[in-house]
Amino acid sequence: MIQLLDLLKEDIIEKATSIPTILESLPIIKSLGDKTLLTREFKGIRMGAAKITAGPIEKGRIGNVLNPQSPAYQSDIADLFQSLIDKFGLNHIIYCSHGDVRFLLGGDQYCMVPIGEYKTVWSPQIKDIYADASRYKKENKLNQFPIDSYQDSWPTGNVNEVLVDCSEYYLITTKIPIVQKYMKVNGIEKPKTYNELYNILEGSVEPYKNEVY
Repeated sequence: MIQLLDLLKEDIIEKATSIPTILESLPIIKSLGDKTLLTREFKGIRMGAAKITAGPIEKGRIGNVLNPQSPAYQSDIADLFQSLIDKFGLNHIIYCSHGDVRFLLGGDQYCMVPIGEYKTVWSPQIKDIYADASRYKKENKLNQFPIDSYQDSWPTGNVNEVLVDCSEYYLITTKIPIVQKYMKVNGIEKPKTYNELYNILEGSVEPYKNEVY
């Protein structure tokens, strides 16, 4: 069942069920290999796993700053954000955290699995693009914002915010009861890579994979 809170400002949940969604996502998770997990804080997925369609840029936080009709509009920061969008040809921006980073603002932490073509854009010098740009502006140093430090590769090291550009993605929490039980029985800690996530989820749903949903 999908709750009202499943409707994000940026994105829309297409379906939210645990076992079928996990089974569907497993090949994609496996293909990501030993890449460090990306996560997203989120409220409202009752079943703990969902497939989501990403909204256009103008529906997100950066979009609010780009929109002259928005109370958040600031022309100089809008120009900065637009230069980043143009540089990497971004069509969607999904705000994710890297590894164990938590912002403690948006609810439970879900593993984020991009579907199909995607880009991961990040800077080793920026923790939060909106907050940091606002700080640079307040200090009259917006022209020093390290826009050239952004790159479109998989994040490494101590990185907080990653902007993921993809049209669809999965969110899956390891707090699903069957997953928690599997981890406890097997003495498994919280996953740090997609391979580790794959092994946990595959083992958790193995008894149910032949069920009809």
